[in-house]
Amino acid sequence: MWNPAQAWPTRQSGAPVETYNGTTYVNLGHMRTHPVVAGMPAFREFSLTFAKPGVYRYACALHPHMQGTIEVASADTVDVASQAEIDRRAKAETDHLLALIEKAKDLGKTVRSQPGPNGTTFWFLRAGAFDLSADMRGGLYEFLPKNLTVKTGDTVIWQSVEPHTITFNPTPPEPVLFTVGPRPDGPPFVVRNEKVWQPSKPASVYDPVQYFNSAPLGIITPQGTNWALTFDKPGVYEYICAFHHPMGMKGTITVVSR
Repeated sequence: MWNPAQAWPTRQSGAPVETYNGTTYVNLGHMRTHPVVAGMPAFREFSLTFAKPGVYRYACALHPHMQGTIEVASADTVDVASQAEIDRRAKAETDHLLALIEKAKDLGKTVRSQPGPNGTTFWFLRAGAFDLSADMRGGLYEFLPKNLTVKTGDTVIWQSVEPHTITFNPTPPEPVLFTVGPRPDGPPFVVRNEKVWQPSKPASVYDPVQYFNSAPLGIITPQGTNWALTFDKPGVYEYICAFHHPMGMKGTITVVSR
């Protein structure tokens, strides 16, 4: 399951902004535009008041490489950066990362392949592009390439270093990531949906009427970094990353007759 102390915010809805002095635990919960489970808040902003001078480190609990530092100066300090200066520095950082992401998109237009048995082809796709900067703050949540055309009998192999799924879901709606279970004290349990978190390959080749799922792929996941699927029926087949499809991480495999 998902640790409730990480999943849910420490500030209740409507409560005043929290004050932080470096000794208490403060958490926003999951910052996103859409709730990850029904009833969970979806925040796009977070506010915190700092009670005393000091240097305070913070991180994203889901992506620990995402770290920052807040330096709080005393009230009589005169060389604190203005909001305009902070905005300028933020834009310079994001512009640099966005330029790397555009380069990753261009690289994704080149498809790697190699011959397979009996005249078929192995095709290699990237699920996301994560290591775009030295401090790993740049990520591209797309399939590279997003649309691929293959022939019957060909095999597609996806690779991912950060957790993404390859999910073919012929029957909407898309599977939820978590379900909520009540708890007598404290916030509810947030339980992983096995349909997303466990692999499912009901046939050796793709069957358009069945649910296929890689489960999370990545360098720290039990499933590893690669997942393969062979296609033998002509058609256009849509798939998603079950984690990031609200952000547009979707793709298609078009299969044509050999």
